[in-house]
Amino acid sequence: MTTATPTQVDPGARALMARASLIEAVSYLALLGGVFAKRVLDAPGEGGVPILGPIHGLVYLAYAGAIMATRDQLGWKAKETILALVVGAIPFGGFWVHSRLVPPA
Repeated sequence: MTTATPTQVDPGARALMARASLIEAVSYLALLGGVFAKRVLDAPGEGGVPILGPIHGLVYLAYAGAIMATRDQLGWKAKETILALVVGAIPFGGFWVHSRLVPPA
């Protein structure tokens, strides 16, 4: 994957994507925990899914917006941009984006 070298990366863009990818991953895991509680543990209140679902949806939209806003500063081509959007839609994907696509500080 071609990304900009750390000396070329805008520190603000790097920090935004680092935070956005981690927040997206944590919100997804929280939603999966709620689904587990609802389906497996038969938790009261639907396991928090009616609350966590829309929150995660908004977080993912913000994550997608962060990708589009920072991709040029991070040196991402179409391949990295699409990969970050797709991988963010699977569990632990945000962690992968943070560790593999966001350049180190």
